[in-house]
Amino acid sequence: MPVLVGLALTAVIAFAAANPEAACKDAPRAPSLLAIAKSHSSGRTVDPEVQLRPSEGGAADVVQFSILIKNFLGLDFPGQTWKADVVITLSWQDDRAKRLLPPGHDNVTVSATRAAEELWTPDVVVTNIDLQGDEVISTSFNVNKQGLVSKTQRVLAQLVANYDVSNYPYDIQKLEVMVASGTYMSDEVQMQAMGQANAADGAFSEANWILSSMDLSTKEEMDSSLSKSRGLLQLNVQHDPAGVFSSCIIPEILILVLSYTVFLMPNEAAFVMPRVATGMISFLSLLTLSQQTLNALPPRSGICWLELFDASCRFLVFITVILNLFVEVIYYTWGCKEMSTRIATQIMILYPIVSMFILGLVAITTERWYLTLATFQRTFVTAGCVIYMVVWSKLAGQHEEKSIASPPSAVKS
Repeated sequence: MPVLVGLALTAVIAFAAANPEAACKDAPRAPSLLAIAKSHSSGRTVDPEVQLRPSEGGAADVVQFSILIKNFLGLDFPGQTWKADVVITLSWQDDRAKRLLPPGHDNVTVSATRAAEELWTPDVVVTNIDLQGDEVISTSFNVNKQGLVSKTQRVLAQLVANYDVSNYPYDIQKLEVMVASGTYMSDEVQMQAMGQANAADGAFSEANWILSSMDLSTKEEMDSSLSKSRGLLQLNVQHDPAGVFSSCIIPEILILVLSYTVFLMPNEAAFVMPRVATGMISFLSLLTLSQQTLNALPPRSGICWLELFDASCRFLVFITVILNLFVEVIYYTWGCKEMSTRIATQIMILYPIVSMFILGLVAITTERWYLTLATFQRTFVTAGCVIYMVVWSKLAGQHEEKSIASPPSAVKS
């Protein structure tokens, strides 16, 4: 048997070397060396005609396809990929496949191994697979008495995507599953959508994404000498922000409220350290939380909604640290105890109003105004704080000058 296999391989190689025109588009193709080797090793005889397209030398063969999302496994923003359990069904006409039917049977199921030896296949693959590849779970072929060949393949795929996170976590992402022949050009194999796009019940139940719409279509791609007919499944999925709210937005609001409590503590020496520590710990905690959240997003040129919200909270917490230090300076450096109490009382009233105003603007703003709003709030709040501290510093300085100029007896009288 090994001698026969060697002779067959030698004959095929000699034929290809002596007849290079056999590789031309309109000439019949030589049978696959791998198929011949497999056929001899398995004891089967393969008809070389099976390795040719059903319409070889004529019109393109039409391959119908459908794609089912069996299970959606989530998105990876930093890696710009997404995972899904996908079932791909292909169908094409090949009258030569009728010979595989046992007598008296209307259809027969063929294994992938046997199909590779005895059936022509269009070699349709998923083309937007990530470099890490995919995992084929199962493959089967079915042939009916009309010569219709069907291939059903279940694939655990990791697919590439281009994400738009400008409105994150209120974003809508466009995902694609793209299939095409890995061997044949568009003038040899044409993809055709079969039925409508669909997803299995509960496919998105375990993910924090909601399926908005999906569509099954075909398109032609031409790139220099590469011309492909591609099948395309497009999904529009909407982000459920509940997870981001519980893990990021609500904790940041709580930290903001915690930083505000420094103005509720008495202006006494015993509370100096708690006031300063509360403000600093709040600011550092917010920096750590925001860094962890933003690292989960892909590289981007502008800012997204979550970044705007996060920057607003960080700025407001930083303002509490500065204003708290200012109150302490008024109290202990300039000795204006009553004035520092008045300042702390005013901040207790003004700070919540300014915070709600800024966060309210963040909540209602649209994508085109993100950078403008970020610049405005920094300018507005910074200018307001500087003016506020300058005015009170001047008043505190005047109070200190009067205290120095007036003798204690005069002050007492």
